[in-house]
Amino acid sequence: MKLKDIYDYLNKISPFELQEKWDNSGLIIGDMNREVLQVVVSLDIDEAMIEVAEEGTLFVVHHPLIFGGLRQLDFAKYPSNLLEKMILKKQSMIALHTNFDQTHLNRYVFEKILGFKVSSEVPFICRAEGSWNYHELLSLLKEKLNLPTLKVIGKKEQIESVAMTTGAGASLMDEVAADCFLTGDIKYHDAMKAMSEKLMMVDIGHYESERFFAEILLDELKVLPILAIIANSKNPFHMETL
Repeated sequence: MKLKDIYDYLNKISPFELQEKWDNSGLIIGDMNREVLQVVVSLDIDEAMIEVAEEGTLFVVHHPLIFGGLRQLDFAKYPSNLLEKMILKKQSMIALHTNFDQTHLNRYVFEKILGFKVSSEVPFICRAEGSWNYHELLSLLKEKLNLPTLKVIGKKEQIESVAMTTGAGASLMDEVAADCFLTGDIKYHDAMKAMSEKLMMVDIGHYESERFFAEILLDELKVLPILAIIANSKNPFHMETL
């Protein structure tokens, strides 16, 4: 199957034009006319995946390997070290990032994983109304996202509305109309702002809230006449207890 045919299908289910201006979704490495022998779907890519994958593999990932403009290719440093290995094996890559957040990932995690019912939705933010006490909500998040601990800002004993953005969404807090905002990678100054504005926030982890990308996309790719498999991306962080 031609790379272009797969690209066009992905563009149909999650249009690349929906991506944010700073994003780099779309073709990262490859030739649109090249034959793809296998598709590997993953949140991210690492050296082990590239080494195991066959020549002619197309990686479809969530996070683009190239974000900003590369001014040099130093093959001893990331991401050039991975790019070199992929090029030598004639492997390709397409990224579905902020476009896929809007069309698939955010709502899937909010509804299918966490079990909330969407009452309203704007780009990147799902919202639900209901009634949760503090411990009930945190227990739900820990169980569904497999989180041993949670960082919480602005504790509220009773929560009547919950909003969520997968990945790193703290910059969207001004657009959140809810008692509690769930997102990952909350920075210190974001936390200070939320506390001042009496917005409860819970850091649900970047990896933990987006690790469902591959299973969502794999289901979409089943209609294509090509083998597609999941490569399990590794969380770069691990919890250390001494």
